[in-house]
Formats: sequence, structure tokens, C-alpha cells
Amino acid sequence: MNQNSKNGLDLIKIAGSKTNKQFGKAFLGSALYMLPLLVLAFVGLVDWQVSIALCSVALFYVCLFAAGYAKFFGKIVRGEEVSIGTIFAPTSGMVTGLFLSLILVVLYAVGFALFIVPAFIIITFYSMSIYFLTEKENASVSEVMKMSSKYMTGKRTAMFAYKIIFYILFAIVITAYVFGMIAVSKLPIAGAIPAYIGVALLELFLLGILSMYYQASNAVLFEEIKVYNENKKSKNKEVKAEEVKVEETAEVKTEEPVEEKPVEVAKTRKTTTKSATAKKSTSTTKKSTTSKSTTAKKSTAKKTAAKKEEK
Repeated sequence: MNQNSKNGLDLIKIAGSKTNKQFGKAFLGSALYMLPLLVLAFVGLVDWQVSIALCSVALFYVCLFAAGYAKFFGKIVRGEEVSIGTIFAPTSGMVTGLFLSLILVVLYAVGFALFIVPAFIIITFYSMSIYFLTEKENASVSEVMKMSSKYMTGKRTAMFAYKIIFYILFAIVITAYVFGMIAVSKLPIAGAIPAYIGVALLELFLLGILSMYYQASNAVLFEEIKVYNENKKSKNKEVKAEEVKVEETAEVKTEEPVEEKPVEVAKTRKTTTKSATAKKSTSTTKKSTTSKSTTAKKSTAKKTAAKKEEK
């Protein structure tokens, strides 16, 4: 992937262009992943106990294959050959993905129940955890959540932008589905069942399309996160290497005066001492020579005087 999005809309556009190259597989995989919604379509026709059971089964199904679903769209946006079986293939990270998805569902529910802002904070920090799990399947839930929180730095604004767009679209589709089901429930039982099936299939189609482009956008963002952090690491390494060079240069500069100057001073002192010694020896030699010549002259004069007296 060599494209880099400039904003949320641009990211969706890149995801769309990548997905459209394998549209048939992408849509079919997304529709199969959303299949439990067909079961949920009949919740209104049964009592609340059966409804809770059906919802639990649907939630378990979606969370169990969440990691496979993320891996499926990761391959699509990278332009790799992919099969729908990727979504449902058992992997070492499947159980971790199940628990991770359940934890995120609870966090999102609590966040939206309190206020919208806490939910969005949770989303910007942890919503990409499942994609980090696809890269490191043996990691624990806490490890991938920490990775998501750490490596999302610098990309949270872009993610927040496109997710808002999709959340609004999901809300519109789901709201239309609910009102459609309410309207169908007022029909006689003979006409209600076909109407339920029709509304459910329409809902499945719309959510399949939305989910397909949403997951593709997530996958594109994840690829950009990896490139962003790799570039960041390489820049940090370059900066550290430059700092080491500067420190080594500074050490060499500070070591030169300490090592060389004392040697030069010592050499100068030795030379000065030698020259002074040479001068002293020279002067001593001159003095001894002068005294010897003076003594010799005196002895010669005495001998001459003695000879004169003898005569």
C-alpha cells in the first residue's frame, strides 16, 4: 500500500477503490459475517427469553470471527488473494479475539450509556486492537489493547473523522430497520412472516455494504498506522545516531587539549632545562679554561724572573 489518506473522506475513498477490485468476495464475506441479523429479524415474533438467547448467539458469532473478519479485509486492501474462508478459519488468536471483542462491546455500551464523549475516547484508543491481534495472534487482550493505545498516536483524528461518518450511516440504517419491524409487526401473522423476511434481507444487504466499506477503511487506516510508526522509528534512530556522533565529536574535542598540551609543555620544559644545562656547562668550561691560562701565565712569569736573578 503506497497511498496515504489526507483526511477521513479521503481514507474512505482509498478503502472503496481497494475494495471494489474484489467487490464480490468482499460483499459476500461481509454478508455472511452479518448473517446473525437474519436470526435477529424474528426476535419480535418470539418471547423475550428466546429473544435474549438469539441475541446472545448473534453476539457470540460476531465476536468469535472478528479477528478473521479483520484479517480478511486486511488482505483485500493490500491487494492480496483472499478467500471467504479466511473469516471463519480457526486461528491461535480466535479465542483472544472473542474475549477482546466482548470487552470492547461492553466498553462501548458503558461509554454510550454514560455519554457519547467517553465512548469516542474508548473508540479512538482501542477500536483498532483487533487489527493488532491479526499481526500478533499470540498476544493477550491487554497487550493488543496497549499496542492500539500506543501506536494510534498521530492517527486518532483521522480515525475519529471517518468513524463518525459510518456511525451516522449505521444509526440511520438500524433505525429504519427498527421502524420497519414495528410496522410489520402490526400486520396479520400470515403477511408478517414474508414482510419480516423482506425487511431482514434488505437490512442485511445495507449493513453488508456499510460493514464492507467500514472494515476496509479500518484496514486502510491500520496499514497507514504501521507505515507511520515505522517511519517514526527510523527517524528516531537517525536522530539518536546523530546525537551519538555529536557526543563523540564533543568528547574528541575535549580530550585533545588535555592530552596534547601537557605533553608539549613537558617537552618545552625538558628543552629549556637541557639548554640551561648546556649554557652552565659552557660557562663552567670557559671559566676553567680561563683559570688554567692565567695559572700558566703566572708560572711562566715566575720562571723568567728566576732566570734573570741567576744571571
